[in-house]
Amino acid sequence: FMLCMRKQKDGSTTESVLLGNILAALIGLPFLLQEHPTAVEWSGMLLMGVVQTGIPFVLLALAIKHITAVESILIQTLEPILNPIWVFMIVGETPTLLAVIGGFIVVAAVVWRALWATRVRPAWA
Repeated sequence: FMLCMRKQKDGSTTESVLLGNILAALIGLPFLLQEHPTAVEWSGMLLMGVVQTGIPFVLLALAIKHITAVESILIQTLEPILNPIWVFMIVGETPTLLAVIGGFIVVAAVVWRALWATRVRPAWA
């Protein structure tokens, strides 16, 4: 998905995001129809769809034109890393040691990539 969006540097990445989310909604629709969500559940789904998925995807579609595909993928790997941190801060649930170690590895890779990309290159390179 990211590589395809990156190839569209001059095209509309927002259209790709829209089509991808429509496809995901169509795939998930049969599962939703098996249940009968309440008004509260519908509002939760709407809130998550817009705030947790919609806005970040639009921002990503705008940003992808200015960064490399590798940088985009590395930055996106931070989302699942940050989720246990938000849960710890809001709910108080402590992440496991393996979750902390895995998170450290991913964050270290993102930081290393950022530092590597900003290093000074010799003029002859």
